[in-house]
Amino acid sequence: MVFDCVTVGRYNPSMRRPRFTYIGAFHHLMSRGVSGDPIFETAADKECVLDLLEKFSKLLKIRVLAYCLLDNHYHLVLQNTSGKMSEFAKRLLLRSNLPGYSGIQAVER
Repeated sequence: MVFDCVTVGRYNPSMRRPRFTYIGAFHHLMSRGVSGDPIFETAADKECVLDLLEKFSKLLKIRVLAYCLLDNHYHLVLQNTSGKMSEFAKRLLLRSNLPGYSGIQAVER
């Protein structure tokens, strides 16, 4: 099995490494706040990301094996069952990091 760790810093797309994937590959995907800042302020924020996870995993046929949502970051363990892992990650990370998206707010510096 090949495991790929992709870390995407909030509002810092230069941290993204290229994804190596194939159908059947397993991936660890993580998104975190800059400098450890919270990305979830309420339980509703976490529910929003779970809703997006369900929506995009069904739409793009990506298998979700495990998830862990903490206040300042989250982890996902996924299986690329459709060959659309890159599209899945882009949609989920872009949507869940948009300021004001269903209650998720940007931290102003």
